[in-house]
Amino acid sequence: MISAWVAMAVIFPIYWIIPSSVPRRPLADNTWVARLLNLERAIDPPTVAFPSFHVLWAIFVGRLYRPRWLGITYAGAIAISCITTGMHFIPDVIAVFVIAPPLVHPQRAWKRLLRVTERIANSWLGGPSPEAHQ
Repeated sequence: MISAWVAMAVIFPIYWIIPSSVPRRPLADNTWVARLLNLERAIDPPTVAFPSFHVLWAIFVGRLYRPRWLGITYAGAIAISCITTGMHFIPDVIAVFVIAPPLVHPQRAWKRLLRVTERIANSWLGGPSPEAHQ
């Protein structure tokens, strides 16, 4: 749940700040699968494409699979389907794989950010470095 909240806090502002769009290709058939895809296209406007939140959710779900390769396969299949159905471009998907690690484990990213900011703050004050306390 925390990963999802952090992901929304990080990615939603990107949608507002960095304009992106994936022009949707028209679907040639009228099967139930095509109608379902059109419904999903109507919910997600083409302007919220970069980075792909569809793939990020697949990564979040995929990390729960055991064995691990099954989750990786699942996330990879979703990534490929997002590209082949025209929901996202390749850079949208690549961007998620780049930013996913700190979003999957936000506690680790938070601790790392805390260490860096403490080091910067201590350097401004001229105080002892965090290593001096060890």
